Amino acid sequence: MENEAKQQTIPTCADESVPRAVASEAPSIKSFAKASLATARGTDKASLATARGTDSEVVRTGRTISDLGVWRGGMTPSKAVAAYWNDGTVPWVTPKDMGVPTISNTMDLISERALNESGLFLFNPGCVAVVFRSGVLKHTLPVAHAAVPFTVNQDIKVLQPGDDVDSRFAYHTLTALGPRIIKAAVKVGTTVESVDLATFLRVPVFLPGEEEQRRIAKILDTVDAAIRLTEALIAKHKQMKAGLLHHLLTRGIDKNGRLRDPHRHPEQFKQSPLGLIPKEWEVVSLGETLSLLYRYPTYYGIEYVEDGIPEIRGELIQDDGSFDSRKKFYRYVTEETARRFPKVRVIAGDFVMSVRGTVGKIARVSDDLSGAVITANLIRMQFAPSIVRNEWAHHFLRSRFFQNKLDFATSGTTIRTIQVPALSKICFARPGINEQLQIAERLDIQDRILEFEEHRRDKLLQLKRGLMRDLLTGRVRVNEQKLEAVAG
Repeated sequence: MENEAKQQTIPTCADESVPRAVASEAPSIKSFAKASLATARGTDKASLATARGTDSEVVRTGRTISDLGVWRGGMTPSKAVAAYWNDGTVPWVTPKDMGVPTISNTMDLISERALNESGLFLFNPGCVAVVFRSGVLKHTLPVAHAAVPFTVNQDIKVLQPGDDVDSRFAYHTLTALGPRIIKAAVKVGTTVESVDLATFLRVPVFLPGEEEQRRIAKILDTVDAAIRLTEALIAKHKQMKAGLLHHLLTRGIDKNGRLRDPHRHPEQFKQSPLGLIPKEWEVVSLGETLSLLYRYPTYYGIEYVEDGIPEIRGELIQDDGSFDSRKKFYRYVTEETARRFPKVRVIAGDFVMSVRGTVGKIARVSDDLSGAVITANLIRMQFAPSIVRNEWAHHFLRSRFFQNKLDFATSGTTIRTIQVPALSKICFARPGINEQLQIAERLDIQDRILEFEEHRRDKLLQLKRGLMRDLLTGRVRVNEQKLEAVAG
């Protein structure tokens, strides 16, 4: 009895709209989001004194990026001097360290000797680093706020904020100006993109008094904190789901709704070609479970039209096993063209998988795409419902177990491909229909939790974009008393 009590129970959720795990595990997320949203509402009407300026992107104050403070660069100490690099203690920032909003450590460290003999400047915490030379400038301007003393190479410029400039405000301002700077100041070199310093320094900025700068930075930092915590929770739930998925696909669920335990109850398991599996399960090949497995490699030379039958390509398959819902990314063929390839026309419930190039992207066809056609790099699969239920297959096909099997069966060195015979021979352990549905139900709960948190993160990101647009352009001004009331 004691052992039975210790067995792991599969999580369930009574309220499917707001999963219980979210409510119990994330009070800090909720409080951050609530405070941020309250601040935003205040920003919009009640707690911010509105000061609508002109229709320009930035309310004109005559200030530019050059007014934020002093800008300095860096260099690379000689690689020929080992003492410059051995046992380094000084963070040396290069573009490869600029993928995070805060500089706290770097991939390379240099020595104090390198710092002194190379004439490098040691920047204090609070300075703001900006990438000035990198291929990433085609689409992104990396900006980071320093939490530690550091120096930089020649591809980075660093702002030492002026006495009347809050460093966090400067960071948010430069981040918000990224798209405008890329458009106005990035130039294409012979090898890589770079920022023209003179043009960069002339970009207009909204620069209110220091106290208002701090208040604006506080609002944006609060939302950033909520975003980081939400992303951490998303990562945690993804890890939890991966572990649960592995257990459910190898141990399954007993009659009491618990994970089977091969150590406490070895009598519930048996040996198989795949190793230890539950006694009720059977080893089958993928081909035995399918009523249709079809690829038409001669689907080429297609003429496209403005509107008609949608065509599904591998790029449209999403990580969550669905298709991109944005219709602008689809191509269309005529009904006459679609009739020429009847077996590549999918119906709701079919699975579509990429089998050439990027192998293993899988999605289930929804009602709105029923009747669409698939390209030659995709394969169409239909499971026999008396053997495998789609609800279970949706999770199984995207599991690490199945994806590893695909990798092993894939051929080709230049362009990876999996052929129909090799795909058909992939073997797995199949639970009974009722257990498949129970497993799918548990995994669907985890998916809903992730969807809930991802929706929360997306709302916070949308909130931040709106706040940056209003607060960092001067179109909306912060009212100190109301902000303090929100901060509590």
